[in-house]
Amino acid sequence: MRNRDAAEGDAAEGLGFARRMTAFPLAAALLLVVSSARGDDATDLLFLYADETPGGGYGGAGWLHAPGGLDRTGPVFSAEAGRSFEYEARVAAMAGWRLAWGRTITTVLGGLEAGSTIRPVASVDVWLDDAGWMATARAQVTPDYMSWRAAVGWKAGDGLPWFGPELSSTGDERTRFGAHATGVRLPWRFEARASAGWSAGGTYGELSLWRRF
Repeated sequence: MRNRDAAEGDAAEGLGFARRMTAFPLAAALLLVVSSARGDDATDLLFLYADETPGGGYGGAGWLHAPGGLDRTGPVFSAEAGRSFEYEARVAAMAGWRLAWGRTITTVLGGLEAGSTIRPVASVDVWLDDAGWMATARAQVTPDYMSWRAAVGWKAGDGLPWFGPELSSTGDERTRFGAHATGVRLPWRFEARASAGWSAGGTYGELSLWRRF
């Protein structure tokens, strides 16, 4: 359903650590958006994600629960855990509200994330798809950083993924430019998203997997 991301660190290196961690919760959030609008009765989403850059990487997993259904308006809850390849682990828990209106789904979440410190985190993301094209935007903020992502895409037919450009920032003040393939159908009802691109810090790559149930 949605695209997502986050980070943390101690007083001496906290902001740098947070910036490295940000890329991945963005990926997670995106999953939340992407998995939306399937027209089934799924209430839960499990997801895995990984991000790699020349300066390091991040990997994690999470769970999203919408009691009334992932494609319907109502409360939503999420929990995720991950680890930077260079630093330490983080966990986050958030709750919020999802508004489904036509082919647009907007999700607003707030909660806490914990690593070497505990701090508030909030996010908002929007997904829209219609007639073979999609657009999505997401922002996440803590007292130490803000990360965001925007993407558009097109697909040639039913059952095929969306392809298109994306623009994002992982909180390190470097804008990333890339391309994505979103909604790649896999066996056992899994789906995937892959993206790659570059920024002033070098190239990056992301891979996300999720399953609705």
